[in-house]
Amino acid sequence: MRVSMAQWGTVLTERDLGKEIRTHFLDSLSLDSTIVVDFANVEMINSSFADELFAKLIVEVGASKVRAKVKLVNTSPVIKIIINEAIFTRSKMPAK
Repeated sequence: MRVSMAQWGTVLTERDLGKEIRTHFLDSLSLDSTIVVDFANVEMINSSFADELFAKLIVEVGASKVRAKVKLVNTSPVIKIIINEAIFTRSKMPAK
C-alpha cells in the first residue's frame, strides 16, 4: 500500500491527524501489508504529528515490524530528523 502524505496537506502538524493515519496503518499492518509512506510535496511536519504517527506505531507493533513493513520515501532531511527525534524521545519515556 502506498500512502501519499500530501493528501492531508503540505504541513502536517496535528496530533489528531497523526492518530487517524496511525489507525489506518495498524489496519494494514494487521493484514501483513507493506506500507510505503510517500512524503512528496510535504514541506514540514512537527514533533507532535511524528510522535502520534510513527513513535506510537512503534510502541504498538514493535520496532522490528515497523522497520520491516513501513518504508519512508521522498522524505526531506528535516522531516527525517523530526521523525527520528520523536521516536527517540518516545523510546525514553517509561512504559505505561
